[in-house]
Amino acid sequence: MIQRVSLAIFLCLSLLPAESETVFKGQFIGAPRLGYRSESFNLRGYIRYLPIFEYAYLGSRFNYSFDIAGNFYTNFESDPESKLYRLKFSLSNNQSELRLGLQKLNFGPAQILRSLQWFDTMSPTDPLKLTDGVYGALFRHYFLNNNNIWLWTLYGNEDRKGIERVKTKEKTAEFGGRAQAMVFDGEMGTTAHYRQLPGDQEYRLALDGRWDYIVGSWFEAVIQKSDNMQTLMLTLGTDYTFSAGNGLYCMGEHLVSEVETDFQQQQVQYSALMITYPVTFFDNLSSITYYNWDSNELSQYVSWQRSYNRVILNVSLFHFPDQPSTLQSMAGYGVELKIIYNH
Repeated sequence: MIQRVSLAIFLCLSLLPAESETVFKGQFIGAPRLGYRSESFNLRGYIRYLPIFEYAYLGSRFNYSFDIAGNFYTNFESDPESKLYRLKFSLSNNQSELRLGLQKLNFGPAQILRSLQWFDTMSPTDPLKLTDGVYGALFRHYFLNNNNIWLWTLYGNEDRKGIERVKTKEKTAEFGGRAQAMVFDGEMGTTAHYRQLPGDQEYRLALDGRWDYIVGSWFEAVIQKSDNMQTLMLTLGTDYTFSAGNGLYCMGEHLVSEVETDFQQQQVQYSALMITYPVTFFDNLSSITYYNWDSNELSQYVSWQRSYNRVILNVSLFHFPDQPSTLQSMAGYGVELKIIYNH
């Protein structure tokens, strides 16, 4: 049986065009975590493996590629899980790209407190920035002056995505687009999205921009409206690299969010400060500090990361309040070790 499968794979690969390239790689992640929460210690952790197969063809007029990746996961407390991580077909030329399938979709200049975190679940405390994808079609066109447009339609994404509060209505399509242009030596983007909710419908409109003069500065402004709820979000950010040692990078963001329903109005504010310093070519120190202006709670995250050719070691200390948070997945006090192996 193994010989037949090996022969079939060999025959398929031998029929591929000479201009094509196939790659099989993978990523193994082991992450034990010792935490203290609700006056008790707990030892938790998880193991994740992401096998990835990539095929690409480089033609004279068009390029196309096919990517498929799996996600095998266990936290030793529930049954192991296995699901698709990516399943994407891409067709592109020098200025345009069409992507179909399960893919990553994200945009916007903010890095931590992201008002435009519409379709991904990337956490700022995750060094790999892993996220579930969305099923859909994405078309992007880049003009010669670096302006670009995005158009997308999504279907079959019944779980909540990004910072959504309500799931999308089953068996309905979502539509959206984005236009980005050069403005005053920087970039500005306008984004819109529409989807149906159970018994309702939702419209989103956003404006964002980034400029780099003496310091970097950016903003993301979002209005999200349905018949029963309206959400306003604004993120302001700035960053600068000081010429101290190997370069000390500092970045700060502030988020204001206001949710208004038929019965109540709620406003929350968060601030975040991120500092990173490359100790050596292989070692990097970073810290993230959050402040909740409503509850006056301070959260901290500090990590050291060392990178080898195939192995990455990441050790982190964290303190996050026990209350639920959409900013990250950790809670309480603790230490976590991530061992990442790439093949």
